[in-house]
Amino acid sequence: MYLTRRAFFKGTVGVLSAWATTGLVSRSEWARLAQAFELRDVAAAQGTDDDTPETLLRTALEPLGGIERFVSPGQSVAIKPN
Repeated sequence: MYLTRRAFFKGTVGVLSAWATTGLVSRSEWARLAQAFELRDVAAAQGTDDDTPETLLRTALEPLGGIERFVSPGQSVAIKPN
């Protein structure tokens, strides 16, 4: 069976619409997804010699939504500066 581009998009939109209206995704999940699209993906921080690495990291991560946006509680991460 040959699937046209139009049929593919029509089916995809139908499935996504049904999924969104059935309540499979909670309101808080939709809010989190909406917030993710509003936040930036890249940030830079520049400081002075008096600034600590922790201060610079917090300054850079704040516009991105904080470290919580990327790391779940209990996860371990390494921060590698360039």
